[in-house]
Amino acid sequence: MRHRLYYLLPDVSSARSTLDDMLLNRIEQKHIHFINSGAPMPPDLPEGNVFHKTDMLHGAGTGMFFRCGTGPVGRYWNRSLFQFVGETV
Repeated sequence: MRHRLYYLLPDVSSARSTLDDMLLNRIEQKHIHFINSGAPMPPDLPEGNVFHKTDMLHGAGTGMFFRCGTGPVGRYWNRSLFQFVGETV
């Protein structure tokens, strides 16, 4: 099972030492991504792409999950409400 860990690092030298520690602990480099505040990344650090920076896929999956769960409930509630209002008017 994979877990997502986030580290806030103060500078590039600490990012390099963190990368070295992760590689020594047998974490593959394809699973390590660094994101910075807009300055260009050094070529020796693997940079995260737009999906890592925005967490777009996780947000879309969570939204679809909750929409699939609340859609039928909302539809039933609306149908019941309009039947009740229609009978009294």
